[in-house]
Amino acid sequence: MNKEKLFRFCFGCDPSDLSEKVIITPFLPIKHFKEYLVPDRDFSGRLYSGFTTKKNITVVRCGVGDRLMGDAVLLMGCGRTRKAVFAGTCAGLKDCEIGDFMVAESAFNGEGFSKYYAPGFSIANEMATAETIEADNGYTGSLFEFMEERLYAGCALRRGSVFTIGSIAAEHERNLVRIQEEGFLGIDMELSAVYRAASAAGIVSTGLLVVSDKPLVKGLGEDIPDGEKRALAAGISELVRLSVEFALEA
Repeated sequence: MNKEKLFRFCFGCDPSDLSEKVIITPFLPIKHFKEYLVPDRDFSGRLYSGFTTKKNITVVRCGVGDRLMGDAVLLMGCGRTRKAVFAGTCAGLKDCEIGDFMVAESAFNGEGFSKYYAPGFSIANEMATAETIEADNGYTGSLFEFMEERLYAGCALRRGSVFTIGSIAAEHERNLVRIQEEGFLGIDMELSAVYRAASAAGIVSTGLLVVSDKPLVKGLGEDIPDGEKRALAAGISELVRLSVEFALEA
């Protein structure tokens, strides 16, 4: 396989067109990042799109799911990318509230759709056989210190491990309770793949997430109070700004 040709197919540009520092997001609109960064050049491929600035920052929108995100990060290793900040959302467990920020020190590899619906599957067996994948310790420590200094008043900041799950529909009560009992603060769909791919590609990585829902209280798609809607909107807006500022500084 020619990775450079694959990169051009997926990204619509050359590997050298990506900067040393990259912000990767599953679904946040690229236009939101352009409120804080001035594009030097845009790119759009079959899978990924984004822009690069003259300030050595690239923003890439990768799509939802571990495979799309993992391949994006792995291919970035073909060029000069050496640092990656994941900016996304997660479901909150324990005492997390909508709009809270989370610095993800690690992510459990619960990737893969089909296994959740195989006969005899149990979340307990999954956690006994799979692994937790670490973010870069130094880069993540810098992110947490940065967030402690910059986070707006009244918003909680947490650090810990998230569970990367392979199916939204698998976020039902039995699985959620067991995942929470194991100490995970949240559930996402990409981060373990990001951390594994970054390690394989020689890229230091970290993750900043906003709690978007509380599945043990209300499932995705259910109405939430106006106050929580405002907290989520504010959190996502700040997620964009803070991820940009951190990438510029760190």
